[in-house]
Amino acid sequence: MAERLIEGLEPLRPEWFQGGTRSQKGNVARGLHPLGSPLLGIPGHTCGSCVHAGKTARGHKKCRINHTHGAATDIRWKWAACMHYERSVAHGQG
Repeated sequence: MAERLIEGLEPLRPEWFQGGTRSQKGNVARGLHPLGSPLLGIPGHTCGSCVHAGKTARGHKKCRINHTHGAATDIRWKWAACMHYERSVAHGQG
């Protein structure tokens, strides 16, 4: 059953967002990045091409800006970038 923020209004589910925790889904429904920051809003810029994206020793994808050891701060490479986005040198200039 879909979560509803306002009775009768379906939550925002952009095509780039799949999966995620309950809090991440709530952030996306409010028009934010799954981790709660405002979205950058530039097509083609994703968490996966950001200098702040990395992996833990166990392989969990995390953002170094607000990383904790829980699932709520896991990221997906294809997620739209947030306002903290900085293009990784490995992905070229942009």
